[in-house]
Amino acid sequence: MRSKSRSRKAAAGNALSGVQVALELVFRAIGQVAQIPAVVAGLSLLMPGLGHVAIHKFRRGAIVALPALAVTFVVLLLVIFDRSALFELVSAKVLTSLLLLDLVALVYHLWAMADGYMMAAKLRPVRPGATRWLSAGAVAVLVLGTVTIHAGLASVNLQTQQTLNCVMNANGPCIADYSPGDSIPSFDMGIDSPDPSTSVAPDPTDTPAPSGSAAPTPGDTTLYPVPPACTDPSGWAARNCTLYILLIGGDAGIGRPGGQCDPTKPNCVVDLRTDTMIVLQVDLSTGRSAMYSIPRNLMNVPLGKTDWNAYPYHFFPALRAYGASSKLGCGNTGSECIIDYMWHDAAFVNPGKYPYPGNYFARATKAVEESIGALMGVPMSGTVVVDLLGFVNLIDALAPNGLKINSPYDVRQIPGSPYTNSVAVHQYGLHFPKGVQTLHGEMALAFARLRHVVAHDSDTYRTARQQLVLSSLLDQLNPCEIAPNITSVLGAVKGTIWTNMDWNDAPQLAAVAAKIHTSNLKTYQLNSSRGYAANVTPDVGSTAVLQKYRNAVKIGLNGASSAYGSGSSGGGNGGGNGGGGFHC
Repeated sequence: MRSKSRSRKAAAGNALSGVQVALELVFRAIGQVAQIPAVVAGLSLLMPGLGHVAIHKFRRGAIVALPALAVTFVVLLLVIFDRSALFELVSAKVLTSLLLLDLVALVYHLWAMADGYMMAAKLRPVRPGATRWLSAGAVAVLVLGTVTIHAGLASVNLQTQQTLNCVMNANGPCIADYSPGDSIPSFDMGIDSPDPSTSVAPDPTDTPAPSGSAAPTPGDTTLYPVPPACTDPSGWAARNCTLYILLIGGDAGIGRPGGQCDPTKPNCVVDLRTDTMIVLQVDLSTGRSAMYSIPRNLMNVPLGKTDWNAYPYHFFPALRAYGASSKLGCGNTGSECIIDYMWHDAAFVNPGKYPYPGNYFARATKAVEESIGALMGVPMSGTVVVDLLGFVNLIDALAPNGLKINSPYDVRQIPGSPYTNSVAVHQYGLHFPKGVQTLHGEMALAFARLRHVVAHDSDTYRTARQQLVLSSLLDQLNPCEIAPNITSVLGAVKGTIWTNMDWNDAPQLAAVAAKIHTSNLKTYQLNSSRGYAANVTPDVGSTAVLQKYRNAVKIGLNGASSAYGSGSSGGGNGGGNGGGGFHC
């Protein structure tokens, strides 16, 4: 028995020795291969200094690797302790600095590879003949790969700068950065006329009131205190104010009267229909947020401070012609009475009444922004315009695996009522069942824009679905999915989004977006079905309806959870400042 036990132990020992010898041979072979000059250069491509370690030049390798390790260490510190600082990457100065840094990194990378190659060649000279040619070819491929990597990073950097330059261009989107002169596009509202019976008509012979006497002044705070508004982006970082931003969805497309122009043609004029208007309210001290959908068919909305005297009585379209006709004296269709027409009026019909800087696009957008600010009684920090038709590409780029939307009811298109998609094709039979579903760009847009829905046939339900799509998109933004698709994302953003806020505010805007999450976001639809009359000022001096709109934003954040503090951060991966919906 003892002899058998000894035999088994000896066999096990021999097997272990054999494995040990095999491993030693493998590691020795790897070590020998790793000392080939071309391989050393390749290791230095992966990480500067790694090739030096492979040839046992540890001190030299540490010196070479020090810059790369320092940069990596700083990035890790930011990711772990102050992730909000990473938003500075979208500022113009930082992007330009990164472009120069990329050039320096390229030179540093090539030097590390060349230094490692030459040191390895001293220890193990490259043999003449085919081996030398093979080594030279390998090094050429490595150099080409290194240049390609850094050129790709530079390309993304430049594309980011071009995108931000278009998104934050003072004269509107790049395709609209042009002064159209006297050219006035046709305009088709494509919506129902306002109902004259909803208004109380004063005597049409009334004379216009002096400035500020008959109409309420912007910012009336009779019933509730207004949360302190952010008037300077420098205060955003301190998180001590409330931010108000107007979101405009431009529902216009190529081929539609009054719609978007063909950007491939010269003198492109964009005529925007502001069918979707949402006021975004963000309390930067807590991260609590709210969205208020503004109906597109509001009448007699107060004008902003800059164009306060554009029309009599300081309202659009001025209360000037009540009782003059069955259509309230607002043209043949009555559509010119509503807020949806103001952008067109300021851009092309009566540009002289709106003394804002910039071209027609910037002027018209600012006019709508200030008017909505006067309606809600708060100063707006800026406006973000989204082309709803370009929204298709944006959703596909930001959510390549589809956008999950939890529909609160069965969304079924009314038979015979066409829906026009992003390529101007009529669609019928659209159906989105109640519950969670995954929608890609075109169908997500249809879900948001479809108006004629069985049992839910009104703008009230449509605006609620638009808010649902926006909040779902914010909730599901995943940087890990976006990064591999960054060029498509930049292209989609460039052709879809524009804001009149300054490029220097880009880091703050990105930080604000990261704080908004469905867990701390309240949504409201300020429409007639919820007691908000479409005729904001039914009579000269009437303020009751107007005050109701203003009170909405004064108490709208009540009940919204905080994005900071203990555990209610909503979004899980918000970094050092907590909160936010950007997470992998």
